[in-house]
Amino acid sequence: MEPGGAEPGLTMTLKPGLLAALARGEEHAMRSVDVEGDAKLAAEVLVLARHLRWDAEEDLSRLVGDVAAHRLADAGRAFAAWHLDAAQRLTAAVADYVTEEKQLLARRADLAALGDSVARLRDAVARLDKRVERLG
Repeated sequence: MEPGGAEPGLTMTLKPGLLAALARGEEHAMRSVDVEGDAKLAAEVLVLARHLRWDAEEDLSRLVGDVAAHRLADAGRAFAAWHLDAAQRLTAAVADYVTEEKQLLARRADLAALGDSVARLRDAVARLDKRVERLG
């Protein structure tokens, strides 16, 4: 109960696993919030939270100045872009190694060709089965 005696219209409690859930995505994060009270107000607060974006460059400019904050933010964005590019290249290299070098996995084109061959074989067996029935 509030000091003035009034009950709060909405209480949102963040569970300890919220940070880990954020890494898995927005839906997982929303499951890490306990909501008590006005459902409409909770829905509006969650919509606002989904669209809320932190302007780190603005906050950083208060500490180190505009130019330094802009350069640090650019460096952060470049690092994030490099990280994503490196992950994509690593994924492509591993996929190439597993399909081409070690042949542990089949390529999609090979699987499609195999599927077509199996379908043609199935049709040929069905035609042969009909011929055998007619002869018998």
